[in-house]
Amino acid sequence: RYASQFLGQPLEVLWEHDCDNEKRRYGTTANYLKVVCGSLEQPTQGEITVSTPKGFIDKNLLLVI
Repeated sequence: RYASQFLGQPLEVLWEHDCDNEKRRYGTTANYLKVVCGSLEQPTQGEITVSTPKGFIDKNLLLVI
């Protein structure tokens, strides 16, 4: 899959969406990959950070730390 090539590589993420019921924030990378933040410290909506994908939550959602 396309997103697999970005595992372990730092990516800029725009944190866009509200947190889910587990208090995780969702965002999108510059190449339109959907990500979810797995860190204890969650980014702010509208913030751009550099995060590293570690794996998949489901087939279209990357977990970043």
